[in-house]
Amino acid sequence: MGCRVIFIPTKWLGGVASPPSVFRSNVKRNLARKLPEVKPANPRQDALYIACAGPSLRDTAHEVEGKANVWALNGAHDYLVSRGLKPSHGVAQAPEVGILDSFKLVRPDVEYLFASCTNPDLVDRVIAQGGKVVFWHAKCPEKWRVNYKTKDKSRYLTMGGGTVGLKALDLAYMLGFREVHCLGFDACISDDGRIGPDLPLYEDRKQDVRIFLHKGRAFRALPSYARQVEDFGITVRPLTGLNLTFYGDGLMQWAVKGMQEAHEV
Repeated sequence: MGCRVIFIPTKWLGGVASPPSVFRSNVKRNLARKLPEVKPANPRQDALYIACAGPSLRDTAHEVEGKANVWALNGAHDYLVSRGLKPSHGVAQAPEVGILDSFKLVRPDVEYLFASCTNPDLVDRVIAQGGKVVFWHAKCPEKWRVNYKTKDKSRYLTMGGGTVGLKALDLAYMLGFREVHCLGFDACISDDGRIGPDLPLYEDRKQDVRIFLHKGRAFRALPSYARQVEDFGITVRPLTGLNLTFYGDGLMQWAVKGMQEAHEV
């Protein structure tokens, strides 16, 4: 993955949706629960399927049927569950109130891998409905002063880009997975204006949509979505031995295909 993806236009219009104080507060509140936390594991042979909540999940969700290891990120969780496709894990890291629109169909036989910065109200909901929550810890900029330390050591931190999709790749590697399949990781809007499998673009975000050109194709995306493609290479480069398969035809899939072709040359 030794290539850089260049976008036109490249102006970054996004930002951190929640201030560092929210991250600090959420982490403090969640760690006080004394719930289990993830620990690094040895490499394993079985495959992991990561379902992101992009538009193409509508066409690719069937790929997870019968699979033992399925992580459903954010809105992908309820989408899969509502269609009788049970994930093994639900994954989130969002500190914002908006995450409460996801994980409404909690199942007691699903384990929930939540970042310790995740909105505590979501953690409360999952626990109240019988779900098991296990925390992982997202690396934050040092200047945010998020305290993950225990009395005798620091906790294991998950690297990668700022989104849960990118963080999930590093988390999967930490937990031993070397064969990972990614669904719905589009980083763009569908041709018919969806930002999720069944979710149209919010009316108040339409003015933020930009056109991103990559290797002869144009994609419509919110800058925060498209930025994931620029961060992808940085995220996976240290993950030696990781084999990734992407499903769908979005900006991320197209860019990864170009990176692979460049790597093979």
